[in-house]
Amino acid sequence: NDVAAGEGRKAIVDEMTAQIAFPRSYLDQSRLELKQRATDNNLEAVIEGRKRATSLARFSTGGAIGVRGRAIRVAVKPGSNRTMRNAFLVRLRAGKSISEDNFNVGLAIRLKPGETIANKREMSSVQLSHNVYILYGPSVDQVFRTVAEDVSPKIAEQVETEFFRQFGRLAGGF
Repeated sequence: NDVAAGEGRKAIVDEMTAQIAFPRSYLDQSRLELKQRATDNNLEAVIEGRKRATSLARFSTGGAIGVRGRAIRVAVKPGSNRTMRNAFLVRLRAGKSISEDNFNVGLAIRLKPGETIANKREMSSVQLSHNVYILYGPSVDQVFRTVAEDVSPKIAEQVETEFFRQFGRLAGGF
């Protein structure tokens, strides 16, 4: 439990932020949660990522809500900006706390007749109107699953070290 909640979780967050431009604060307990703690009867601790797709607006730089004509830059991978033409930020109805100053923002794209969204494997979308789509990037869970294999050996080593530390403590220093 100490490793899962501490150094193990930190190693996961480090690897996730190296691959995707999530702010560290975004990967809080509500999005990367210690879902199950180990017990005497079940020695498994489970960390789970939120499965809901992340709004592509989270990765946008520049642009203002409702302003058209400017290209929006999106940086999903650290250090890699992509310019999106015909994209704009929109105010969304859903969100934790909605008010005049605090609201949810989405990144939308208006498609020309017959045009399709590029890179469908990397992005998901929700149709807002006939030719307007809200775009989403990877979910926390998708990124977590891609880094889990890379981080597993390091976490296994941390668990082993913690096991022997606890065993020595409980055995009276043997």
